Amino acid sequence: MTIAARHVDITTEEITCHNGMPAFLAHPTGGGQFPTVVLMHERYGLVKHTKDQAIRCARDGFTVLAPNFFYKHPDQTALAAGDSRYDMTDPESNELMRAALATLKAHKATDPMKVVVMGYCQTGRIRLSSQPRRRSRLPSYGTAQPRRANGRSTNCNQRLWKT
Repeated sequence: MTIAARHVDITTEEITCHNGMPAFLAHPTGGGQFPTVVLMHERYGLVKHTKDQAIRCARDGFTVLAPNFFYKHPDQTALAAGDSRYDMTDPESNELMRAALATLKAHKATDPMKVVVMGYCQTGRIRLSSQPRRRSRLPSYGTAQPRRANGRSTNCNQRLWKT
């Protein structure tokens, strides 16, 4: 199997979503609309590792928004070090996802017909609960504990095989 990556020049910027949530945006430079990824971070919040992942995806030709879903945590340093935790409710995560998607929809580098939501670790289940009708949802790890949101299981193994 051959997989070709494009590795293009990119633009990165720190932005603020419509609801005041900070986010990191990376997209190919030069104009046009590109397949789009909402990249949700691990339990540490929006840290360098997540931004590096966004940059790698953008260099392969994607527009990537990495929102800080835990921006309301009062101690971002402790959160990033793993010394603290932020637990979101399903309604809060749904509102934050709607804000991220609305921000992307308004950006000129976004192809609104090609959007995937990708969660990692603690945010892995959010892409299931917040977008139950979206077919493009990827958990990278996490979501092992069964939970119910919107009347549906958010257990990764159950959901992947039933979707």
